[in-house]
Amino acid sequence: FLNAVSPAWLVTFGLVISLGYSAHAAGNKAWKLYIEESRAPAAGEEQPLLEQKKQPVQHYSFEVDDEANPELAEILKAESKHDFKTLGVIVASWAIVALCSSLKSGVWSTFSVACGSSGFWITSLTPVPIILIIPWAVGK
Repeated sequence: FLNAVSPAWLVTFGLVISLGYSAHAAGNKAWKLYIEESRAPAAGEEQPLLEQKKQPVQHYSFEVDDEANPELAEILKAESKHDFKTLGVIVASWAIVALCSSLKSGVWSTFSVACGSSGFWITSLTPVPIILIIPWAVGK
């Protein structure tokens, strides 16, 4: 109700103040939590709450012994390569859907279709088979 009767500048000012207060409160809480977790270990405590760890160069799950598990090695090898045919189909379908959407919305005034016309319904329904067929074809 107050949005409708208040001037736009007052609503904007109230939103900025509210967002600023929320950001300040969240920042203070995060800083206090960071200080608590990075403090030195207390008496009787073996290690600090926030421990510095080095990450391995490559995750251990990718270290596969080809002789011990040849099926897993084959799967990892197949999934490590990009399937450009599938990516091309996805990009082409996205382009068709974007083109149909642009024709409907009238972004290009020389090629736009009138709302409610047969061309409008054709451009509206053209993406439907694409959206239904592509997941089926790619999933085969």
